[in-house]
Amino acid sequence: MKTISVIACKGNDEIAGMTRKELYFEIVNRLTVDYKMRTGDLMKLYVAEPTMELYTIITICRRMGIKVICYFYDKDTGKYISPKIISYHHDETTGKYIPQIITEE
Repeated sequence: MKTISVIACKGNDEIAGMTRKELYFEIVNRLTVDYKMRTGDLMKLYVAEPTMELYTIITICRRMGIKVICYFYDKDTGKYISPKIISYHHDETTGKYIPQIITEE
């Protein structure tokens, strides 16, 4: 299992100028070609606030069977925190994604 850490930040002009379709394919390309992510791998995703990019990343990871732990920026403490996150595991026998809770201590 491979683990990567990704920072999803607001204000990237290159991403902001993309259509939803272009964004979708850009994220799939980065996950599969650049990071060589596969079913069962884990992404630690650091975010300051919810964005369309964040939603798209989580959706794609869910479809690919990549587990995601989100760390949200807490303005009061200046640190990233991780609540319990629901991830999905791909069950090859049924072809469905099974929800599971991941916690990071």
